[in-house]
Amino acid sequence: MSNGGKYINEKIEKAIINASVIKINSLFNLVILTKWLNFKLTFSGFIIGDIYIIFIITIKNYTTNYKTD
Repeated sequence: MSNGGKYINEKIEKAIINASVIKINSLFNLVILTKWLNFKLTFSGFIIGDIYIIFIITIKNYTTNYKTD
């Protein structure tokens, strides 16, 4: 049980670190990914928050899982 708790804590820590990196580099990631997927997205400012982080993670997972080249 103690090992399981340690594993979960490590997973949570990694998720928090990844989310922080995505938040810091959110604009850069958005530009790269939209170019790669040929999306035309226009924002009149910065979108900050959980929805934005989830959006970036979702797009990254999509490109990883369904890469054609």
